[in-house]
Amino acid sequence: MSKNNNKNYIIRCGLLIDGTENEPQQNVSISIEDSKILDIGSEGTINTPEGAQIIDAQEKTVMPGMIDSHMHFLGLQDQDLIKAFVDPQGVRLLRTSVHAKNLLDAGFTTVRDMSSSNGIPLKLAINEGTIRGPRILSSGPTLTMTGGHGDFLQFLPYEWVKTLGWSREEYGTGMICDGIAECMRAARLNLRNGADFIKIEATGGVFSQKDKPTQAQFTPDEIEAIVNVVTRAETFAAAHCIGSQGMYDSVKAGVKTIEHAFFPTQEIIEMGLKKQTVFVPTLSVLYSSVHPSAKGVIPDWAWEKAHMGWDVINKNISNLREAGCIIAMGTDISVGNDTTGLNLMGHGCNAKELELLVKFAGFSFMDAIRAATWGGSKACGLENQIGTLQKGKIADLLIIDGDPLKDVKILQEQDRIQMVFKEGKIMKNLV
Repeated sequence: MSKNNNKNYIIRCGLLIDGTENEPQQNVSISIEDSKILDIGSEGTINTPEGAQIIDAQEKTVMPGMIDSHMHFLGLQDQDLIKAFVDPQGVRLLRTSVHAKNLLDAGFTTVRDMSSSNGIPLKLAINEGTIRGPRILSSGPTLTMTGGHGDFLQFLPYEWVKTLGWSREEYGTGMICDGIAECMRAARLNLRNGADFIKIEATGGVFSQKDKPTQAQFTPDEIEAIVNVVTRAETFAAAHCIGSQGMYDSVKAGVKTIEHAFFPTQEIIEMGLKKQTVFVPTLSVLYSSVHPSAKGVIPDWAWEKAHMGWDVINKNISNLREAGCIIAMGTDISVGNDTTGLNLMGHGCNAKELELLVKFAGFSFMDAIRAATWGGSKACGLENQIGTLQKGKIADLLIIDGDPLKDVKILQEQDRIQMVFKEGKIMKNLV
């Protein structure tokens, strides 16, 4: 980060949701010294940093900064994904700086960029203080087999795709690799170029034309080889998994996070519990794709593939929750503007996912908030630093006008996100 210019604070909380399994607390205070939480408790009994500024939030709710564990900095303005390959790269990168600001203003202090060519440079610009935005963990380009979900230009001849830089040596949003040696090299190259973790396309998907969402793609040996690389590099792998076979192969191989997770079996659930796997359902993108407003907006083949069982998928996500699996909130949002009319698919609309988890998958308001805080920290591998408000952790927190435990939908209203702290610094202040 840039040179530290933090101040010290005492926040007098009305309601404190700390993101842990603790019950919410009334009328406690949080002391912040530089970037960390110094203490939490009754004012007069807690450690007080020198020269602390008092912030009165006694009529408000204080909670951890939210985490979107699955989104994309593609730099698109709408859901026309072809523009990812047509719009100039520089323009798309510049757009992401606005998208990052929108995320921060919406209360998201950390995000995982799950494959893009913009996430890494954007992260570096934010870290040096050039622009405002959340903490970013980026996978860089996703790893995909030839013809896999990350091979988005499946409708073009491969010779043409190679001229666009969509090959084993040069890449955009996805990097094609086949066989153990190529998969290991691709993972190492991404890490060399600044990726924080590696994303694997373990099954087919909705927005790749020629595969099926349930189709298993990388082989177990290829997945294990990538996990071996990231383990040695002291980081982790995340796997796009819709179908059960790809989920099984990924969890068994030691992949840390399972993205989408639409069709888990009981065997997968039990193995995930044992391995402490994090599941990241993404109802926002699926809901936006099956909603009538998407007809004619997304390609017909994507519309047809998206209808793979909305009710069954919601029940499956509920089963993961009921079994006690670790769940992190993710949206799969990749565009800057919401064109659905549902307040759903533009960066800044991300908290809609909490409402969907409650409405369709049976989450309580607290379950949804914990998925967006503690669960997200687990997905990032940062549970010892962020995700809960505890002594010694980084001071990422929000001051909310209202009580999200009475109505989680208020987290979608940006004027209610009155203050955003990131690393002890005030990044937004409407008070």
